Amino acid sequence: SGEPPYNVAQCLVFPASARIHLSKRIGELAHEKQQEKKRYKELRQRHVHLIRERKEMEHKVSELNDKANEIMHLKFGRIVNIDALEGLTTNKMIGELEEILRQEERKHDIKMYMLEKEINDIRQELLHDVRHNTDNLDKLHELTNRSRQLEEGLNARQK
Repeated sequence: SGEPPYNVAQCLVFPASARIHLSKRIGELAHEKQQEKKRYKELRQRHVHLIRERKEMEHKVSELNDKANEIMHLKFGRIVNIDALEGLTTNKMIGELEEILRQEERKHDIKMYMLEKEINDIRQELLHDVRHNTDNLDKLHELTNRSRQLEEGLNARQK
């Protein structure tokens, strides 16, 4: 009726700029809703398309499995479990590689033992040589002292 109400307790009052802003936001939300519906429709179509492709692939895989089984029957007279066969081959190869590794480890251990023995022999020889040289130095020292004492004795007599 255009007249202001007598009781404002039931009224909502806010500036006109806020009303304009809310109107714009309502329009934006309506546009976003429309975009989301469009996106949902596209995703739903893609989902249906992917389900159809999956069914086609499952059918194709089934046909290929049947064909592979038929070829195995013709070639081997029975169906061969290729996964088990690969496992056997792999296990055999692993066993062979483990044996080679054990042989190499044995060779390495023998070589390490020989090297350690050689190192110990060289250490013993070095220790022997050091002791021999120490003895020789001790003798040289004694002879040098004896020689000095004799020279001092001769020098003392000559004076």
